[in-house]
Amino acid sequence: GVSHVGSSFSTTRARWFLYVIITVLGLWVTRLLYLQVWQGDHFRALAENNSERLIPIPAERGLLYDRAGRQLTKNIPNFALAIVPQDLPREAAARDPIIAELATLTGRDPAAIRASLDEYKDYKNDSIIIAEDIAYDTALRVQIAHERLPGVYVQQGSKRLYLHTLKELGLASSTLAYGTSTVFSLSHAEGYVGKLSQTELNSLYKKGYLPSDTIGKIGVEKAYETALRGVYGRRRIEVNASGKEQSVLAEYAPEPGQHVVLSIDAAVQTKLQQSLQNQLNRYHKTRGAAIAMDPRNGHIVAMVSLPAYNNNDFSGGITSST
Repeated sequence: GVSHVGSSFSTTRARWFLYVIITVLGLWVTRLLYLQVWQGDHFRALAENNSERLIPIPAERGLLYDRAGRQLTKNIPNFALAIVPQDLPREAAARDPIIAELATLTGRDPAAIRASLDEYKDYKNDSIIIAEDIAYDTALRVQIAHERLPGVYVQQGSKRLYLHTLKELGLASSTLAYGTSTVFSLSHAEGYVGKLSQTELNSLYKKGYLPSDTIGKIGVEKAYETALRGVYGRRRIEVNASGKEQSVLAEYAPEPGQHVVLSIDAAVQTKLQQSLQNQLNRYHKTRGAAIAMDPRNGHIVAMVSLPAYNNNDFSGGITSST
């Protein structure tokens, strides 16, 4: 009798053990099928996104011209040092040497670079500019050091330059321009471009603006921002697990911005600036404004406000010490 009970108990326990094994295997197979079949496309896309990066290619900003076709602005090619935070090592021991080398290359304080990364911590997948207007030899050294600087690359773009001297404006021989050398009064109408503020970035990010972008802040640059900006291109690259570029998968060319022609005549503007300044000097005043309008159509041919400023000092943004 004892032998019969023991045999029955062992058989029951073995049967339950088999049920548990079958259940676990069934759950494992079901989960495997779920991940590989039903969710396969989703995870494949995640894996591809994790190995691919979209690098922006800034569009050439449209130029400003006066009514006579005189060029009022230029776009000067420049280099900027950019970082994609997601591709930086997560461990401080590996990340800090990279930041230290970037600080040495650009002459910036490592703390300032960390502050820039922290400022844009919500945009880890985007390019963050940590140094603008870097010299060509600095850009070259960064390119050479690319292998040991994951997530770091040189972004080629342009900086806005406003033309104010008579020679730049083609007015050196104009009788209207006699008696003055620079036409800084154009700055009030032109305005300037500068880096996006956090508030602007948060509201414009979905419209395609990036942490590394500039935007028209005031004047014509702001009023015609959409037309002047153009459409950015992008370069889709493949990176390895360390964030280092492996290959270019596709490249989409940018569309340059549209040019804007003002009703202002730079020659009349120059003469009006000179005349207003003479009157201010005569009456020992420092501030004044004058407008020249075409009565036939209401076009503003010249608008001067003194004192004026050089909008090149604001182009691209200013620091608190400027």
